[in-house]
Amino acid sequence: MDVEKTSALPEEFGQIIMGDEVAKLLPVKELYTFPKHPFKVMLDDQMRALIESIKTVGILTPILVRPRKRGGYEIVSGHRRVDGAKRAKLTHVPAIVKEMSDDLAVIAMVDANMRQREVIRTSEKAFAYQMKMDSIMRMKKEQPNEMTGRTREIVARLFGVNAQEVARFTRLTQLIQPLLAHMDDGLLPFMVGYELSFLPTDAQCWVVEHYEKTTRFPSLKQAKDLCAEQTAGTLTQERMTEMLAIKPIQRQTIRAPSINWERIYDMLPDNLQDNDIEEFICAALERYRHNQRYDE
Repeated sequence: MDVEKTSALPEEFGQIIMGDEVAKLLPVKELYTFPKHPFKVMLDDQMRALIESIKTVGILTPILVRPRKRGGYEIVSGHRRVDGAKRAKLTHVPAIVKEMSDDLAVIAMVDANMRQREVIRTSEKAFAYQMKMDSIMRMKKEQPNEMTGRTREIVARLFGVNAQEVARFTRLTQLIQPLLAHMDDGLLPFMVGYELSFLPTDAQCWVVEHYEKTTRFPSLKQAKDLCAEQTAGTLTQERMTEMLAIKPIQRQTIRAPSINWERIYDMLPDNLQDNDIEEFICAALERYRHNQRYDE
């Protein structure tokens, strides 16, 4: 049986052999979204292309699901394919059914999406890292002799990133939704958002109100100053307005120096993704500046 043509066939046509796995045809109406799924399904150009592909040849790769206690199946991997199947008017999709614990399902869901998605938004990565950290922390308590080391470092190693990146992204889960949305659309710089995450919810709401009135977010220095005021117990909405009324000094535009990028790339980790290079270099420079400060 040709897998490419089975996604619209009735369930009684049986099972599909996919290498070592057996994929079953499941009714779309019996599939449920993974709880607190951090990855959004957007109707963008890639999604439209997927829908057209599904209309033409069906679903090429079976989704991964696990049985639900209340009936039906929980999608572990394949939310975009299921959404595409619904939009393509398919009634059944090929799926691999596996029994998995909650924590193993979270890890499988995060790993699949981080590996397969071409575009991952800042908020998606933040909550994905946090969900995987939470699952690994619970598993460490259950299997203390099998899982050792700091959870953050374990997650960083599994994703091929540094622990500081994991720490910064998971910190973003403390931001209110409007600020996260502005990080996703590129209006709120990453490090500014990171600093603002240390403010309490009401102060973050004040930042959003200020942006809606002025279309300006705090600079990195202003964000750090706001956190200092909060720590000192002197931050009020009036004080914030006063501080942000002063426009940050614009750095003088300078000519970019000539850089031997081949030499730079030779020193970067082999598994570093292109969109993570800037963050890696900035983190290395910050660490260097920190060490210089203590060496003086």
